[in-house]
Amino acid sequence: MKTVTVIGAGAVGVACTNAILNLEVAERVSLHDMDAGKAEGEALDFAHVAPMLGHTQVDGGGMDRLETSGDICVITAGVKQRPGENRLQLVDRNLEALDAIATQLEKKGLPRIALVVTNPVDVMTFALLKRWQSKGVAVLGTGTLLDSMRLRATLARWLDVSGESVHAWVVGEHGDSSVPLLDSARVAGQSLPAYCERRGVPFTGEERSRLVDGLRGAAGEVIRKKGATCHAIGLVTARLVSALLADEGVILPVSASVDGVCAGVPARIGGAGAQVLGWPDLSALERSQLDTSLSVLREACSRVR
Repeated sequence: MKTVTVIGAGAVGVACTNAILNLEVAERVSLHDMDAGKAEGEALDFAHVAPMLGHTQVDGGGMDRLETSGDICVITAGVKQRPGENRLQLVDRNLEALDAIATQLEKKGLPRIALVVTNPVDVMTFALLKRWQSKGVAVLGTGTLLDSMRLRATLARWLDVSGESVHAWVVGEHGDSSVPLLDSARVAGQSLPAYCERRGVPFTGEERSRLVDGLRGAAGEVIRKKGATCHAIGLVTARLVSALLADEGVILPVSASVDGVCAGVPARIGGAGAQVLGWPDLSALERSQLDTSLSVLREACSRVR
């Protein structure tokens, strides 16, 4: 039986559960939270449409009702980012929450794969990897996959083309030092700068800054307008769960161990977790920005004991 456990019944955890159920990739999805009533209520709400969920069972409850964390454990619990707050400011508070969750999972049964969603996701992934590296658990985080989807969507709108025709990655921190790889982005088989030149679209330094600033501020804009981001990260998480359960072998930028930290890096996603493939070709500017991003993450990861 393919089983997925989601820890955290807040907006993100519920969005992840909803997206995973809609894909019908697991035979059982369990939602758990320190607030048992909240988790039970959310699970019951989903269970009311059991005939529409195919072969998938859904249940939930408090952490004490966790039987085992199954094939994949999706960790979303923690304090959320407030307006004007960056992700790295959540480190100390969410490391405490992660410690409590990991302790409970160690009592109930460790998963085969742990997928970290809680922010700052790179630091949380690093902490859990460090804790479970000798326990046979494959640990990865959602990393810069959502950033990459945002970049593709932004470029598609700007160039008036389908997002399917745009291939672009964001690497490094899922945060303010993220690195959009604009120089190596591809549109219709051409590099972004070449495509813009041939189509007569100005790709100036000012335009580059606008794209980068818009990408890095995307989550903040959603938080200011509705209080929290949830739907996009839920869909991204479900995409990763699907790839992991199906041993798909798709290459996506996720948070994984690289250069002494965990950061968004292209990796093969399959039944064994994330197999890091290394950094793609970078321009001199992108290499410099990545070095800065990794330095930011090393400083943040140094707070993990």
